[in-house]
Amino acid sequence: MVQQDISKLKQNEIELSEAKKRYSELFHLSPLPMWVYDIETLEFLDVNEAAEKHYGYTKEEFKKITLRDIRPKQDLPAFEKQLELARKTPRDFMSGVFRHIKKDGEIIDVDVQSNYILYKGRHARVILVNDITDRLEYISAIETKNKELQDIAWLQSHVMRAPVAKIMGIIHLLQRLDLDEVEKSILLNDLNACASELDQVIHDIAAKTHHARLK
Repeated sequence: MVQQDISKLKQNEIELSEAKKRYSELFHLSPLPMWVYDIETLEFLDVNEAAEKHYGYTKEEFKKITLRDIRPKQDLPAFEKQLELARKTPRDFMSGVFRHIKKDGEIIDVDVQSNYILYKGRHARVILVNDITDRLEYISAIETKNKELQDIAWLQSHVMRAPVAKIMGIIHLLQRLDLDEVEKSILLNDLNACASELDQVIHDIAAKTHHARLK
């Protein structure tokens, strides 16, 4: 019985050692930034190489700062609220999109996933960070282009309609009515003005279309 207990204990130790090894490999070899921080002090307890490269801090520099130092100052009030929630439910999985600031001052948008971990006897959270700055900028660019295309479509369907309607009306009058030379001259001047207005609308549409294509 004692021998069985010892064997079971050794097996548990082996499994624990293997689990720690797998965690270490997953953590340190991850291509995405990862770190472990103390829930109470917000100190960085460990960071992987990807975090060092992406944020510009060495591991030693990370350990001299806290989570607050990688948040833009204007975001700190919201960060404190998030922190309060995380401390109330420390063992819950959490995720969200936030802004971080690198050592060189560059602000990035990040998708953060966070989970509880007991790290060397300290209550901590392990963080996985995915920089989505380029993705959000691309989405923003697409939305801007869509807005420009909507403006172009509006010009085509609405702004062009007015001078075209005027031109059609004038042509109708010229064809149907018995007009003297003065009246014809007035209508022809109006027709020329409408044609110039339509030409300007077409020019605006072409300019907007060209601008949209260049982006």
